[in-house]
Amino acid sequence: MSLRNPVITLGLGADTLVREEISRLLFEGRTMSYANLKTINELKVLQMSWVFDINFRSTLEILKERNDIGKLAATMPDTPRLQEALDFINDLTECPLFHSMITIEVVLKCQRPRPHHRVG
Repeated sequence: MSLRNPVITLGLGADTLVREEISRLLFEGRTMSYANLKTINELKVLQMSWVFDINFRSTLEILKERNDIGKLAATMPDTPRLQEALDFINDLTECPLFHSMITIEVVLKCQRPRPHHRVG
């Protein structure tokens, strides 16, 4: 019997790959479409990107206190790209501009430059 519920996983593949286009959307702070997802780990990256839609400081504090992003990441293979994504999200949520709820374009200016890696 499979432990994966196809309703929860949207019937996505179990492959651990996260395609470059999905990673790029996260690093650009752009909206992801469920229709473009191919794997469960891509769904998890999409869920990580929800941090861009947080509108209240208290919500962000709860998210960080409960380590929700870290718990989600712990279910994925530990790769340099995942660490880069976690650093990106942590840097973003520590940026004072993020707490002011300025547009994502302004918030992304808080980010330190990141090398471009291919996801494999």
